Amino acid sequence: IYARPCALFIPNIRGSTEVSAQHFIAAKGQMEGLIKADIAAVAQYVSSLDFIDPNNIFLWGSSWGASLTASTILSHGHLFKGGICDGGIYD
Repeated sequence: IYARPCALFIPNIRGSTEVSAQHFIAAKGQMEGLIKADIAAVAQYVSSLDFIDPNNIFLWGSSWGASLTASTILSHGHLFKGGICDGGIYD
């Protein structure tokens, strides 16, 4: 399925299920912006790696992550070649 090797990065960003409720509450309505900033920081870091083609970085999310993927692509689209939104809620 892949003509070339690929790398998968799964960072533990703010707002993930691994972060405590106190952290989420402390963001006071800023969580989506903070999460998108974290995702952008990961994309910038990954782009700097020698074995990564910075012009072929994709973002994928499912459920709430799909909605976040769509929102992140809209605000930081210059960092990604594309995105996959699996089962998100869009309005």
